[in-house]
Amino acid sequence: MDVNFSIIMPNYNSAHLKRAISSVIDQTYDKWELIIIDDFSSNYPEKIIDEFKHNQIRFYKCNNSNNIARSRNFGIKKSNNDWIAF
Repeated sequence: MDVNFSIIMPNYNSAHLKRAISSVIDQTYDKWELIIIDDFSSNYPEKIIDEFKHNQIRFYKCNNSNNIARSRNFGIKKSNNDWIAF
C-alpha cells in the first residue's frame, strides 16, 4: 500500500526555510508533496524555493493575521493526499 503525504509548512521570514525544505527532500520516502504557506514574508522565500526546482513543492501566500492555524488550514485545503504532516 502506498501512503502519500501532504506536508504543510507555514513560513514567515524564516532564516531556516532552505534547511527545512532540504530536510523534506532528503527523506528516503518519496511519496509526498510539500505545501509551503507563506504569510507575505519580506525575505523573498520564492527565490529559495525556486533554487530547488522540485515538482513536489507547491507555494502559496496567505495572510494569516498572526494565526498560524489559518495557514495550516489553508494548506490542508490545497493538499491532494489523505495523510497530512506539519
